Amino acid sequence: MFSCPLKYLVWTTALSLYIDPSLISCTYSQYLEFLYMTSSSTRTSSSPYPNLSVSQVFACIQQAIWKSHYRSVFDLIPFVPSHVLSSIQLALFTLHSQENIHSII
Repeated sequence: MFSCPLKYLVWTTALSLYIDPSLISCTYSQYLEFLYMTSSSTRTSSSPYPNLSVSQVFACIQQAIWKSHYRSVFDLIPFVPSHVLSSIQLALFTLHSQENIHSII
């Protein structure tokens, strides 16, 4: 992911938008901390969907990036960062809605 500029752009943009604005230039070691759930990063209440955990947000980012990657490999659909970021936003919105279904009922 770090060797592909487009994936790195999505990764850093999503991290800075949904977890911590200071992560705009995330390192590989920080990525591994998220992957192994040892990161001390926390989400601020001003982050979109503040009730979601860092792990939930990380998982949505990973899923969207890899889904788009495999679509580009197997279906020849180009990897477009803006489309991947939209997929991440939709996944987070869906997860947020599912987490808060009890407040709607």
